[in-house]
Amino acid sequence: MEQLTRYDVTKLDDPKCVNTFRHKIRHDFNNCDFNSIVSVDERWNKAKDIINKTSDAVIGKQKKSKKPWFNDTCRIALKRKKESRIQWLSDTDNVEKENNYIICKKEVNNIIRYEKRRYTKTMLEETEEYQKSNRSRQLFQNINALRTGFKKQEKFLKN
Repeated sequence: MEQLTRYDVTKLDDPKCVNTFRHKIRHDFNNCDFNSIVSVDERWNKAKDIINKTSDAVIGKQKKSKKPWFNDTCRIALKRKKESRIQWLSDTDNVEKENNYIICKKEVNNIIRYEKRRYTKTMLEETEEYQKSNRSRQLFQNINALRTGFKKQEKFLKN
């Protein structure tokens, strides 16, 4: 079974993107000669191809992120922590390197915790706005994203 491709429909909130998408769809449909195609299935497949190609080019595919709050600040801090850990492991007798690693580890934990809280706070503010503007679909998507929390990855065993 073919996997369903999801497009980043949030880009359609931008009027410029919507106009580009409409113009490209109209242009592609006007250039296609549907009268020469006899079969209904072939016409549908041609229309579907035009829509998919245009959507892929203009809108783009949706990018899934397990941790959307994990940004460049977190990456840089984590990299510093790894470097200090490698320095400490190369000379485990050095107390100064060990203390430096412990300090870096605490800083990284604080940065990650701060970024996660900030992300949660912005999500809650968005959810409030969706509730005020009666956008129920986005409201419940945000609620479910916040509510689910941690999900352990399942490993399936074969007999």
